Amino acid sequence: MKRIAACALCLAFLCTACAEQAEQTDSLVELATAPAFAENLNETAAPETTEALTEPETLPTPPMPSQPAETDETAETEPPTEPPADWQIAYRALLADVYAASSHEASYFALIALNGDETPELVVLDDTEMQLYCYNGTETVLLLEDGYKDTACSEQNVCFQPLSGRIASAFSTMGAGSGFYIFAYADMNTVDVTRYKFDNNADEGGELPYDPVWDRAAEFGVVNNGYHDVTLDDTWTHIGADFPQCWELTKETAAAAGEGWSLALVTGAGPETEETE
Repeated sequence: MKRIAACALCLAFLCTACAEQAEQTDSLVELATAPAFAENLNETAAPETTEALTEPETLPTPPMPSQPAETDETAETEPPTEPPADWQIAYRALLADVYAASSHEASYFALIALNGDETPELVVLDDTEMQLYCYNGTETVLLLEDGYKDTACSEQNVCFQPLSGRIASAFSTMGAGSGFYIFAYADMNTVDVTRYKFDNNADEGGELPYDPVWDRAAEFGVVNNGYHDVTLDDTWTHIGADFPQCWELTKETAAAAGEGWSLALVTGAGPETEETE
């Protein structure tokens, strides 16, 4: 009987507790739905982001250093190389053969101007022998082969008058006389040429009969200074060490023959010879 009473008492207690718990739950629900509670809840909650997520800012790629534009001052430019002229090719080949065949210690060559075209004539001096060549547009032509009285480039052995068609070689005679052969070319060929011999053994005081060619000495620029002394005047150019277009013949000079040649270099005409104050 006592157990039944105790059980009844416990059951009554549990029912009372459950009713109180239900009342507390209902109160919490009412509180959560009340406006004030909702405002407090919004204030304490983490703010929502309303803006769209943006991509991280990308820094611009620094430009590659640019090469400075080449100018006339900074650019290392080489002047264009012009191909050799036909006459240069022909003369170089000839000089290479002369060099290979020469047995003398020193030979020389010069580029002269007997007429007014832009193609020079070639003179080769080898010991006491002289050869004169021209280029006729297709090949080299031997115009003259002669000797002179002394070794190459000494005294007035071989001279020419620029643009006159004349070339001269000195000679000596067994009678101790001296003189010049002058070859006058009307055209650059082996036909239109005249040889004049100025021998001072055949002048007015010479041992030979007088040669009327001496009447034309001034015309040809020949100076008779007396016995054993015949020279050429300043209208003639001596092919020697003082002539800038004369070189010792070597393998290297033969290969570069004619490089930079111009008519003004030989005749003295043009800006190269203008006097400056």
